[in-house]
Amino acid sequence: MSFHPDAMPFHHALTLGKRRAIAWGLSATLPYRLVQSSYPFIAVIDSNPGAWGCKVAGIPVIAPSDLASFDPADTVVVVMADFGLYGEAIVQAVAAQGPFPVITPLEFDTLPDLLPLVTAPTSQAWPADGSGAGEAAGWRDVPAAFGRVLAEVVRPRTADAPLPAVPGHACLLIGSLSPGGAERQIAYLGAGLRRRGWRVTVLSFYPPMAGAENYVRLLEAAGAELLVLPSARAIWGTLTRADWQRWTPALRLGCPLASFMQHAVVAVQSVLEERKADVLFTYLDANNLVGGMAGLLAGTPRIVMSGRNLNPTHFPGMVDFCSDGAALPQLFRRMLNCPGVTMTNNSRAGAQSYASWLGVEEAAIPVVANAVDVATLKSVDRKAGERWRRHLGLGPDQPVVVGAMRLAPEKAPLRFLEVIRRLRDRLPDVHAILLGDGPLRAAVEDARDALGLDGTVTLMGARADVYELMLAGNLLLQTSTVEGMPNVVLEAQSLGRAVVATAAGGTVECLTAPLRPYVQAGQPDRLVDGLVSACTELLSDRRRAAALGAEAAALIARDFSIERMTEATLAVAGLA
Repeated sequence: MSFHPDAMPFHHALTLGKRRAIAWGLSATLPYRLVQSSYPFIAVIDSNPGAWGCKVAGIPVIAPSDLASFDPADTVVVVMADFGLYGEAIVQAVAAQGPFPVITPLEFDTLPDLLPLVTAPTSQAWPADGSGAGEAAGWRDVPAAFGRVLAEVVRPRTADAPLPAVPGHACLLIGSLSPGGAERQIAYLGAGLRRRGWRVTVLSFYPPMAGAENYVRLLEAAGAELLVLPSARAIWGTLTRADWQRWTPALRLGCPLASFMQHAVVAVQSVLEERKADVLFTYLDANNLVGGMAGLLAGTPRIVMSGRNLNPTHFPGMVDFCSDGAALPQLFRRMLNCPGVTMTNNSRAGAQSYASWLGVEEAAIPVVANAVDVATLKSVDRKAGERWRRHLGLGPDQPVVVGAMRLAPEKAPLRFLEVIRRLRDRLPDVHAILLGDGPLRAAVEDARDALGLDGTVTLMGARADVYELMLAGNLLLQTSTVEGMPNVVLEAQSLGRAVVATAAGGTVECLTAPLRPYVQAGQPDRLVDGLVSACTELLSDRRRAAALGAEAAALIARDFSIERMTEATLAVAGLA
């Protein structure tokens, strides 16, 4: 007997029927492992005597000592329990019964390699009563299988179905409330819906993260419910036939997804059904896929997905949650073809990117611009900027540029430093405040010192008082290569600050008309020169910069309010 880290030879043998599989452990993830298996299981071993003699998905549950009655030469033990926590003890328990090979379960991304070996459905193919396992055998062609299962398990939806009551109950889905742009817009939408009389439940897979306290306070003050979705153990507490009958459709539809994504479909469906949601708003690609499936399974009348600033192919790893990442556009298209399901984006550039990826007309993806919390920004103490200038040793008339960004490649913080270096040649007393943190933090620190900017650029890290520090500057400089509709550009304008920016993504769309002449595009070196010239012009005439900022603030309050975004979002859902 031994544990085999390289389990693939055994998975091949099991798939070809040359060996038999016995699962060890009634773990909460067992249903997801079984549904994705390319081979059947003849038994499940568990140490709980109360489970012995029962069946899970039609598979008998036996005692550890019963393993001795099987032949180690043709039997493999597949550990379903958490191997990191229990693996060593399980390996020892198996050894006490005989020299059985012990392996970890099949991973979903290896299914494409094994499914061609399957010559017939497993003995645990889904029976009519809803118990069983082995759905994976039918997923050689992921798009075709998804369409087939979607038609089988989702209740028919019609385009002329009656509208849900307005205001009703809205659920908003995100991975977790964290200090990010999508999360900010969720908080704004939740607050906006509450002001219109909607019941609001914000669903997440994890508790709020550090840095998201403002979003939590905003939602709680508005009366929204914040709900962490149930764990796999909470959903599959008994692993009874009733469990399998209820969740079989979700298991089948989520078969090509990673096990945590399969569970997400089940968990979201459970809450949508319990809360009787009238509309589901989902954010970011993985949540859009999960929410779309769960909403269709739950019969939620309206489902509105919101994409990223660019389609998933621009973000490494973003398609790894599906066994066939290339099939994702077809999966989304099939869901979008269902009545009441819509995908939006916060910029026209983002909508174009998704339309190209999905193979649909751009008009099929409506644009709902981001919102700004105008009331909160108006309440920021205008004297805070002066206090920060004094604290940093900056003069009241000294030209100051602020950057607020994640220190990551797409935000181009090194370009920010190069702009400041060249700007200093024209305005020797210029100073820059750079806010934010990220994977390029060390590179930014090194570049600042190498460029001789240690006395010119103050690195402040990630902070909660970004708005006060923005007021210490004369303008915001945004240097991104990739953007959606950048919240920081909207907020700087709302605070009355001029903005100099690249033309990345939807940046131009969120700049008010008076500031659009200061948007720069072109090849890298020419782009930097343009940014330097625009900053020089505004910093050399700070009275004009202030006037442009004041004009921009009034336009932002009119065109990018929470109320306007909420109305536009409901209109997309057909619920305005």
